Amino acid sequence: MGKTEDITGQKFGRLTAVRIDHQEKDYRYCWLFKCDCGGEIVARKSDVVGGRVKFCNKCKYEKQTKHAKKGTRLYAVWNSMKQRCLNKNHKSYKQYGGRGIKVCKDWLEFMPFYDWAMANGYDETADFMQCTIDRIDVNGNYEPNNCRWVNQKKQGENTRTVHKIEYNGETHCLSEWARILKIERKALEYKLKKGLSLKEIIKFNIKERW
Repeated sequence: MGKTEDITGQKFGRLTAVRIDHQEKDYRYCWLFKCDCGGEIVARKSDVVGGRVKFCNKCKYEKQTKHAKKGTRLYAVWNSMKQRCLNKNHKSYKQYGGRGIKVCKDWLEFMPFYDWAMANGYDETADFMQCTIDRIDVNGNYEPNNCRWVNQKKQGENTRTVHKIEYNGETHCLSEWARILKIERKALEYKLKKGLSLKEIIKFNIKERW
């Protein structure tokens, strides 16, 4: 190999030069570059230094995929999630970003969020509001371990304003306890407001059945 400028360690856009990979027949050098995403690419030094190659093939694929999915429902979900947490001018920022709710680092990019959604129950064909993103801990962040796909009813039962009742090691909202006890929600709410505990209501409910 002839002599060439050593660019080892130098960064060009998202690519950092690692080492010379080979020399082509026209004597131009191809280098191995490490991308910010963790991927690698072998490219002509002149193309990278000149800005004609700016990222690895993995990033290229993700950018193409992201562009193709910009008009989809899932892309809108992702964008709305970020707006609620990051955009101080968003109408819901006070309830999300204003309370310290964040979007995890990986999900700031669409494709990692897309991959998680596809592997965890997202249904593009679901009816409107029947497949919405929900944080299991309403005070937690948007991240894989704290999110799931549920319908609007289930999500409504998981809001901060819903009163949760714990009994015998189980915690449920009023509507869930009503279903479990097989009584009307309004009747359950009335008895609780009268000062009865859930334990007393359960015992009374069993006696009524017998």
